[in-house]
Formats: sequence, C-alpha cells, structure tokens
Amino acid sequence: MNTREQSRIGRKMIRHRNEVLRSLDIVAFDRYCRKWKVPIPAGGWLPLAREILMHKSRVEFDTFSDDEKEFSRRWLIEHGFSDQLGTLHMTFAPGEWWKIPLALRKRYWLETDYGKNPPTIELAELIWIALGKMTLCEDCGKNPADPPSKLCPGCRAYKEHTT
Repeated sequence: MNTREQSRIGRKMIRHRNEVLRSLDIVAFDRYCRKWKVPIPAGGWLPLAREILMHKSRVEFDTFSDDEKEFSRRWLIEHGFSDQLGTLHMTFAPGEWWKIPLALRKRYWLETDYGKNPPTIELAELIWIALGKMTLCEDCGKNPADPPSKLCPGCRAYKEHTT
C-alpha cells in the first residue's frame, strides 16, 4: 500500500470516528471499533466506559465545536468523572478516594504499582461499586446494565440481564 492510499484510508477513518463521536451511539462505536480494528479491553467494557471515552474524546479533539465540548464536559461532571483524558484510576475525584475501604486502596496500590499501571477490570469494578458508581443486583449479583436475556426478579425495576 502506497503513502497516498494510507493517507486516504486515514482520512476516511478519522471522518468515521468523528461521525461516531458526534452521534454518541454505543452501537455505532462498537461497529467502528470492529471495522477499524481498534483494540478493546480484553475482559469487555466496564459500565459507562464507552460513553466516558466518547465524551472525553469529544472534549479533546479540535474537530468538535465549543457547544459539543461543553455538552460532553457537563455529562462527565454530572456523572462524577473528570473531563481530562486518562486511565480509569485517574478519574476519581480527590475526595472520593477516601470513600474506598482501606483494604481495597491497599490492593489498588499493590496491583497497579502505585498507580503506574491501570487496574484490572475486576479491581476497577470493585472500586466503582465502593464509590457507588456501579450497583449490583442483590438477588443474583449481576450488574443491572448487563445485556438482557433473562429477567431477574431483583432487577425487574432496572433491566433484564443474564444470570
């Protein structure tokens, strides 16, 4: 593939990325990742992770208007996240860290080498639960936002999900 062809494909990819980010559609985001072979987390996405990534990207990229950036900034702040790019462990507000139980904070420091590496999905989910950003069904222990397939009596008010 020559340089001209690579440049054309790059422009097409960026145009597609901007369309997806402008729409804030999770299904379109997943299609974009598959089409352009964008790496996704090995264990799957955490709840809200795609939305957070899309909003943070809109804030950072110059191709979005000030109104679009402001909308995304507000969404991030309303949902308790920083509007700065970074890994999951950098999105905690300073006051939130102390809400996490001491044993979980110690585990975080050990497993992430004092914040040098991102936490595992399991650890991140435990932290999100401790911060109240993610809740699990008391009856079955699943996240109510998981893909639907079977109705759980404990989550009936939220959503169907696998058990």
